[in-house]
Amino acid sequence: MKQSNYFDFDGNIESSSSSLSFLNDTLLKNADAIESEKLEYVPVAENVPSAKPLLESLSDIGDTAPAEPLSSEVTAALEAFEHMNLPREELRKELELKRAEKETLEPPKPKREKKESKKDEKKPKEEKAPVEDKKEAPEEEKKEDKKEELEAAREKLKETVKKVREKKEKKEVSKLKHFFIIVLLFIFLIAVFTGVIYIFMRSINKENDRAKQFNKNAAQVCSDYSSRYGNINYENLYDLYKVEGCRLTGLCFVRELDFDDDGESELMLVYNKNGKYFNEVWGYGSEKKFKMLYSDVAAQTDNKADDAYSLLYHSKNKYYIAKFDKDNINKFTLMQFKRNMFSKKYDGEYEAKTKAYSVDGKDDTDAFERIRYSVLKEEKASAQVDEISALIESFSRNSEGVESPHETQTLENAYYQIVLDYNKKYGVCKYVKEDGVAYMDGLAVVDLIDFDGDGKKELVLVYRKPVKVRDETASGDNITYEVDKYYCDIYRYSGSKAILTYTNEGLSNKSGNTTDIYYIIRNEKNKAYYCLNSFTVTDYGHHINAVSTEYKFDGTEFVSNFKASYNTDYGYTEYYLEGKYANRYEFEEKGYKNPFFDGSRDYDKKNYKVTYVQRKSADAGDLSGMEKKTEK
Repeated sequence: MKQSNYFDFDGNIESSSSSLSFLNDTLLKNADAIESEKLEYVPVAENVPSAKPLLESLSDIGDTAPAEPLSSEVTAALEAFEHMNLPREELRKELELKRAEKETLEPPKPKREKKESKKDEKKPKEEKAPVEDKKEAPEEEKKEDKKEELEAAREKLKETVKKVREKKEKKEVSKLKHFFIIVLLFIFLIAVFTGVIYIFMRSINKENDRAKQFNKNAAQVCSDYSSRYGNINYENLYDLYKVEGCRLTGLCFVRELDFDDDGESELMLVYNKNGKYFNEVWGYGSEKKFKMLYSDVAAQTDNKADDAYSLLYHSKNKYYIAKFDKDNINKFTLMQFKRNMFSKKYDGEYEAKTKAYSVDGKDDTDAFERIRYSVLKEEKASAQVDEISALIESFSRNSEGVESPHETQTLENAYYQIVLDYNKKYGVCKYVKEDGVAYMDGLAVVDLIDFDGDGKKELVLVYRKPVKVRDETASGDNITYEVDKYYCDIYRYSGSKAILTYTNEGLSNKSGNTTDIYYIIRNEKNKAYYCLNSFTVTDYGHHINAVSTEYKFDGTEFVSNFKASYNTDYGYTEYYLEGKYANRYEFEEKGYKNPFFDGSRDYDKKNYKVTYVQRKSADAGDLSGMEKKTEK
């Protein structure tokens, strides 16, 4: 099919739509030019030479009716062609009407405004008004659009701000929740920690209270047994039975033990009653009262040269006490403390030749402890006296003053009540003179001395009481008799009550003089020291044991501040200072510190005060005056 730039001459009109459109635009531009220049009617062909062939074709088409409907573009071109032949006035009206319709339906394009000719600038100002109105309308619309956009942006911004605030609030709430959780956790931890501390402190206080109660009960028992059997001391067996060694007397052993490993202590004690030793165990029974749980004799024979002892077996944190066979002390039963009572647990035996102990036939020697009371070397006996005395004192020191149950608020009232108790128990002070001996009976001395220089005086009590002693005659018969012994007790004031802090059986004596009995106080600055001299002579003077001790008070108890001793055996003498061997010259320089220890009668009366409670009648002097002093 052949095509031309303007029309399809084979009759295919639709395929030439682009040419028709071009022609239509050309006619319109021509019409605008005619209107702006106010030209008379000019044929299109004269103004647009390139359109002449097409116009001729359109003329032919207009005379011939097409078989099919014409397209809109062809129709517009025919109408434009007809307009070109209209007179000038009609053409102008048609053009204005056409332009008005076109402007109503479709606003002018910006590109057309730029292509307006310079001739339009020469048009009258009043004709530009419609153009300005045409420009203002889109600007108003743009302002409205911008306003709407701003409103929309503002709303969106508000929504965004709202969301940000909500997110921030949620974050703050979350932080606040975390803070409260941390605070609650911290409070919980503090509460738990406080609870643990409270439980721990309560447990400690409970344990302390229990220990204090035990010390109180133990101190009371020790005090009763000391009063009944005497304080711990020792005596030389040679003087009594011609046997080498010493034996303990009075309440000769105490120890705190936990027999059943239940955390609650029991008190084991051993005392000498008329030369025979007895074991006892005290503790809390089913009623939670402190009472005696076990009692039996210790291991001993009628032969004074044999040991007297107690036997303890220790296994798996528990203690077992031996109950000896009456016929053979080498055989024994180990007693177990369980359910508030002692009962048989194991059988034991001692092999004297090998010195081995067995339990149910199995050797277990290392688990046994043998506690001896007789046939002791004097040094061992002296050391054991000091050790047990300190332990007994510790019960009193760590209790709340069981010796003085009176609730007092002044030192004078507390001490006065103690003195009344002693007067009732041992009798009031009384001066006695008989058989060439003068002595103070009953509560012989009541004195107030500030030992530690703290301004509070301690109460010194010296009293005399009878003690049963067992002896053996030359023919080998055992006899029992009473002798009078002096005791010294010292009390301190705790702030509300009196507490026994020192006790000792026997006062000082002199070498070669068994009659004079006294005690010594050494004064230095604002302090005082309690001094003792002890001389024991046996074997008709061939054996001499001498001990000189000075005690100081540290505020709670009396402790050794100085100790010197010597042993003479058939002329050979050994010297000791503070328990260590010393030569004679060193001992003579340092050992004879206390008055009368060196055998002389003179002493430093400025620093030492000697108080006699018994002397020969000829030397009694003003001993009788002590009765009034004590009463006062």
